[in-house]
Amino acid sequence: MTREHVADVALMSGLALGLVILAVFGFFDARDRVVGRNDFTYTWAGARTIVDGGNPYEPADWLGTVERYGTTPPHEMVFGYPPWIALAAVPFALLPVPIASGIWTFGGMALAALALRVLLRSLAPDPPLVHFLSGLALFASQPGTANVWSGQWTFVLLAVLAMAIVAVRERRRGPLLATFLLTTKPQLFVFALPALARAALARWGPRYFALAAVPPATAIAIGWLAFPGWLEAWRTKLFEQRLAVQPPTTLANGLGDLIGPFGALIAVVVVLALVGAGLAFTPRGDAFLAVWLAISATTPIYSWSYDHLLLIVPLVIATAVVGRRSRRAGVTFAAVAFGAFLIVPVLLYVVADARQNESFNIFVPLAVAVGCIATLWRQRTETAPA
Repeated sequence: MTREHVADVALMSGLALGLVILAVFGFFDARDRVVGRNDFTYTWAGARTIVDGGNPYEPADWLGTVERYGTTPPHEMVFGYPPWIALAAVPFALLPVPIASGIWTFGGMALAALALRVLLRSLAPDPPLVHFLSGLALFASQPGTANVWSGQWTFVLLAVLAMAIVAVRERRRGPLLATFLLTTKPQLFVFALPALARAALARWGPRYFALAAVPPATAIAIGWLAFPGWLEAWRTKLFEQRLAVQPPTTLANGLGDLIGPFGALIAVVVVLALVGAGLAFTPRGDAFLAVWLAISATTPIYSWSYDHLLLIVPLVIATAVVGRRSRRAGVTFAAVAFGAFLIVPVLLYVVADARQNESFNIFVPLAVAVGCIATLWRQRTETAPA
């Protein structure tokens, strides 16, 4: 059996065990119970407003759709995703919610698994353990299980992000066609998108970058032209209402709840320290991508614990980079990092359930960011292998 076959068997074993855990612990049943009002129905309602001839950035049209179809009640007066995302979701809105939701969730899981395999093949981390653990974490981690029953975006976003990494590493443009979907939640990619752009420029030059940017720029332009007033609608009818709900999982909230009023100030210092450390890594290296993706996941102004599924990508990259230095070090890093990722978020979610506030879950991406920086520091000037 070749090394690639061993890696594929390890990945499939992890994915299969994850599916078993989802079934045994009732996450598929939980999804079925809320399928008519989970988070996916929010996206569905925005696109359905367009299908019905309305404007999801007009309160009467948007709220009318929610009331008419009984989807999840929104916290804001207008649709909370950009117009190019609403247009991209229109095919789902043409289907009944249960069918569309099934395609969304299980199709997203399949896409994430396939993209993870492509990423692992591109980086070629030697220990099969990382293939097994990353597959297991995709479905069985707390962020993974939350995405299964909630119908959130993160499986799709992980697939797009993983393929974007592969595209930048291998000078491919096709996998970048869907990168506009990352702007579904731009707050999660404040540092990740510039890091991808910087890596593309450093590795392949401005021509590659310009050609790769055309498809996502076109998608964004089409959406903006279709609904030119969306940003003003967000400014006046969304931002304040969105941030007024239960405190999101951010560094300022987590540190504020932990140490008091100075938490927000300390969060700023932490962010500056992370950015300063990230700037020491060469954009031609894979360590640069791992560090900046982890920093980006740590520093959003609005996020929830299910978004932390994206951390699988920097953990895979970091494992591959460490493994180039020492196979034993790669195995150790994978075991510790993915082991913690499978256990710690579950424990923190128990605390979150008791507090009715998951702000402490932000320490998961913070630990990943600090761990990647510390572990990869010796390799910060290494360039990626050809």
